[in-house]
Amino acid sequence: MMPQPEGQSRAKRIAILLPNPCNPDYRVIKWAKLMAAEGHDVRLFCRHQGQIPAREEIDGITFIRKEISPRTFLKLKAKSLLKTLFFSKTR
Repeated sequence: MMPQPEGQSRAKRIAILLPNPCNPDYRVIKWAKLMAAEGHDVRLFCRHQGQIPAREEIDGITFIRKEISPRTFLKLKAKSLLKTLFFSKTR
């Protein structure tokens, strides 16, 4: 692996977890767009609701929506929540 030039950092994988559908949550989307514009891989995990696609990419942000109750979302720790979001079936 080659060293990074001074003042540059490597792209990071960023996961944003929201207990709501993020439709719209402009504060979060603004922050996510900024991180994506800087070259980071940004995935926004949120609740699925209505006719919104379960997975889509908008402005460099990957939105992943799962059917999970707010109560369950708040009970789970971040690590187990990510496991639930990544490995549960999308309806």
